[in-house]
Amino acid sequence: MVTMKRTLLAELRKSEGSQEDVAKNLDISRQYLSMMELGLRNPTAKLMVKMERHFNIPAEKIFPDLFFEDNCHKMKQKRKTA
Repeated sequence: MVTMKRTLLAELRKSEGSQEDVAKNLDISRQYLSMMELGLRNPTAKLMVKMERHFNIPAEKIFPDLFFEDNCHKMKQKRKTA
């Protein structure tokens, strides 16, 4: 399984303080936040919305690996139909 480290999430969190502090504000465990930063765990839809509001940044930017980019998707489609 290939994971993608979520550097923006880690940077946003660092700008606010420790994993412990931010996790407490989000009402999750420090371990869960750490695993999300490393790309080993994904947030629930409810938590994703909460994080969007907390950091004031769209979920697509915080968790780019969970969303398709139009250009990437179109390129894959063209390759499969050739």
